[in-house]
Amino acid sequence: MWYVRRSDDIINQGMFVALNGFEYQVYLEVQEVVDTEEGKYAKLHELLNGAGTSDLEITWQEYRYKDLYIALSKFATPELFQKIKTLLTPVAVLKANNIALPNEKEVLDSIKNDALAYYEVETKFADENVSLSNAKETKAKTAKTSKTAKKTGEISAAERYEAFCKQIEYLSSAMANAQGLETETPASEKAKTAAKVAFDTMIYEGIMGSAIASGVLTAFAISSSAGKENCLKWGYDRKLGEFLSKTGIDHKEASDILHRLFIMMKIRDLSFAPSASKKSTYETAVLLADSGSAFELSGAHEYNGVKWFNKERMESTIWYGFVAAAMCSPRTQREHIQKLHKTIVAAKDGAEYKCAAFTDALNPNSEAGVKTQAKKTRARKAPAKAKAKKGEEGSEN
Repeated sequence: MWYVRRSDDIINQGMFVALNGFEYQVYLEVQEVVDTEEGKYAKLHELLNGAGTSDLEITWQEYRYKDLYIALSKFATPELFQKIKTLLTPVAVLKANNIALPNEKEVLDSIKNDALAYYEVETKFADENVSLSNAKETKAKTAKTSKTAKKTGEISAAERYEAFCKQIEYLSSAMANAQGLETETPASEKAKTAAKVAFDTMIYEGIMGSAIASGVLTAFAISSSAGKENCLKWGYDRKLGEFLSKTGIDHKEASDILHRLFIMMKIRDLSFAPSASKKSTYETAVLLADSGSAFELSGAHEYNGVKWFNKERMESTIWYGFVAAAMCSPRTQREHIQKLHKTIVAAKDGAEYKCAAFTDALNPNSEAGVKTQAKKTRARKAPAKAKAKKGEEGSEN
């Protein structure tokens, strides 16, 4: 249990503890903290009124974001998750179980009012976050945070709802494409590139192979408009996991995946310009295996002087992270994300679970990274060389 006491009260009055016979309390990790700009600890002191709590952060979130959670609960309902799950279920499975084929537009229209009501509240809280960020001192790190917060806060409720719909439509389209079905996909999305076909198939197989994937991705689609920082600050990994648990999904597992998804949102902000693609690829590898979040994302740990990643956790993070990145990215960027995914998976497969081998293979300044890039260059030039050879043979005849 955690307790909050005012420093002045302890200095002036000591610390009062009431115990019954044979009871005892042992205080550990006693620390003095400076209150936040929002008055977090003063409010917790008032709310708890001397009582303890198992988690100070959750207690604060439940108070601070109460209105946000109420609006979210009316949108992220078991009924919504079931509708999206049915929408993403293969046609053959629906027909075999005598379930009517869902209409995508009707499904999205049916939740529009609750969605817009929630996004109005989300916009309000995002705006408050902008105000708090702008009030801080103008340090480099703070300025960057303010810029990101401002961008998130400027999105209207209608735009947030539209972004949610586009993400669900993308998943639905990918599932349909993997089944070979015709969809009303925009012409720019219909290009049957090998990378797109492989990526759509990967999405299909992942959703079909997991009982929780559609629910977790739907929860991500609901919340992604808030941005990485807000999703983590507002405890959305925990809260959406709580809502998903009402559908039979394990709360802890869903929350863990969502937490990783919010961290992996960094991918969509990377630059995919030709001059920056190598750097972006390397930054993604470092995020997964050699950053402060590496343990959470890939289970990175040291043993016998070597840093290893956990195969299952790394593969789970890569699948969810890249599907989510494609969901919330512009169409023009999805091809780059698909290529980045292929490169990351290849490096992971060749790393033998070693974090250093994984990151070095994608480091443009390392020997392994240079070899990887050289191999890619040779692979691209091979067809042209073969064609030239064929032409030479023909001229000899």
